[in-house]
This record gives sequence, structure tokens and C-alpha cells, in this order.
Amino acid sequence: NGFLPGELADYDKRLCLLKKSVIRFFQTTQPKQWKSYKDQVGDEAEARIHKRICDVAEKNGTHHLLRKGVDESGHHFDLCYMPPVSGLNPDVEELFEQNIFQVIRDDFKYSEQNEKSLDMVLFLNGLPLFTVELKNKMTGQTVGNAIRQYQRDRDPQEPLFHFGRCL
Repeated sequence: NGFLPGELADYDKRLCLLKKSVIRFFQTTQPKQWKSYKDQVGDEAEARIHKRICDVAEKNGTHHLLRKGVDESGHHFDLCYMPPVSGLNPDVEELFEQNIFQVIRDDFKYSEQNEKSLDMVLFLNGLPLFTVELKNKMTGQTVGNAIRQYQRDRDPQEPLFHFGRCL
């Protein structure tokens, strides 16, 4: 359905990234920039770009990253490609199709401090976009339960819940 399953083992709780997905997106969509960056920085390339993405997300939010990309050591990397306005440019269509939409469902443990979990997290190119608490009317759960869960059980000090981290 357009989404790939995400791997919880790939999720970095401190950086709030699916690290392998970020790198795969760069390698697929921006191979020349990635190679140049990796040649310049060496073995530290992945760790440095992940840290830079995290820093920009903390300062300016994920929305900024998706719109503006990220600069690191003289290299610019886009973090997503928007849908084309028309079908006149096949290159833009191809880049949009290279976006990696992922979902991790059930028991998404987001904290380094405890075992609390979310029902679902949606990612774009390794960046978390939305967190979701699913409720079931058949068991008496409503959207009100989900709202209270976010208000009472979700610590805003957790990196995933910092302002601007998720849309």
C-alpha cells in the first residue's frame, strides 16, 4: 500500500531516526553527493550526517528538514522530494517515487528510560512524521482515550515528543 515495514532495531531512540533508511535514501537519490561526502569525511560520514540531521530537527523541526534539507561539511542533502506538479518532468517524478515511506506498528518502544510504547509511527526517509495511538470502539476506547494518553503518559522530554520533531 505504498508503505514499507520499518525495522525497530534500526531506530535510534536518541537521534529519532531510522538510520539505515536515511543513508539508503541518500545513496539512491543523491549518489554523487553521498560519495563525495563519504570520501571527504571517511568512516565518520554516517554518524556525522545522522547527528547533523538530529541537531537541525531539534533546532528547526522536521518540517524544516523536509522543506530545506540539511548541509554538512559543504554538502547539501535533500531529505524528501515533493510530488510533481505535472507529469512533464520524469526526473522529478522518479525522485518523488524514491521517497521511502515506512511504518512501524505495535509495541514501538521509543524511550531509552522506560518500556513505554506507541501503537504506530510513520516515517519518511528515516524521519518520524507522525505517532499514532490506535483505539477500538468495540473495547470501549475512543479518541478521548488517545488524547488523555498523549497528555498524561507521554513525556515531552522524550526526544520523539520534542516540539517540532513529528508533524
